[in-house]
Amino acid sequence: MNLREFVGTYPLPVVLTLGAVAALGWTVLEATTPGSTATTLRAAALTTVLVIFAAGFWVEPAGEWYADRE
Repeated sequence: MNLREFVGTYPLPVVLTLGAVAALGWTVLEATTPGSTATTLRAAALTTVLVIFAAGFWVEPAGEWYADRE
């Protein structure tokens, strides 16, 4: 399975994972620059939610992959 087929098969987990990575980058950027603590906490909360949702949506594809290997 190439990348295009993979993204076509599992678009939502891929998009949520990319969003989580982007939010994590934003959180790190906010945490390393002097600024509002509230903005850093909001970025961290968004990152947490996206990681949880992405992990939840990856459970089914991972389960299918392991079931196919048996």
